[in-house]
Amino acid sequence: TMAIMDRLLIGLTMNGDWLHSAMLLQVFRDLEAKADRSAAHRKRLGETIDQVGSPDRIQAMEGILKQGGAKAGERLLPMLTLLNSNALLPLCELLGRLESRRLRMIIVDALEGLGKQHGEILASKLSDARWYLVRNMVLVLGRIGDPTIVDRFRPLVHHPRAQVRKEVVRAIQQMNHPNAT
Repeated sequence: TMAIMDRLLIGLTMNGDWLHSAMLLQVFRDLEAKADRSAAHRKRLGETIDQVGSPDRIQAMEGILKQGGAKAGERLLPMLTLLNSNALLPLCELLGRLESRRLRMIIVDALEGLGKQHGEILASKLSDARWYLVRNMVLVLGRIGDPTIVDRFRPLVHHPRAQVRKEVVRAIQQMNHPNAT
């Protein structure tokens, strides 16, 4: 039964059926949280969720999103927020490749939700060569509001792109950090 559900979940996500993917992911999350499940069963559920957030799967989602335009992103956010933290870096990479502002904002929202306990993973992208990805990562980290990340913004104060520098100021102000002045 588990193998069938695995294949169904992967099939739904690879066909861009975000609504049903989210519903099935929620079932997996609910089952994973039940104390009466064996450790092996919970591990298998987690591994299946990890598969959906793997670099290969996120890259395949990119094709679906680019093919369908901004409309393809409808109902995507609820599905993305159910993924595991292994999806963070692939989603960051996706963010750096998407051209649609609407789709990028969906990924930003997903990263904010998934990254609350993983600021350092997100902060690792602050040195990326793509200024627009750096700006968006500052946006995400500012929304998360983890004051321990503020020091990671220091080098960005001198970033060659004004858009990045402005976002750093906004993020620090949003965090109500003493260095905001």
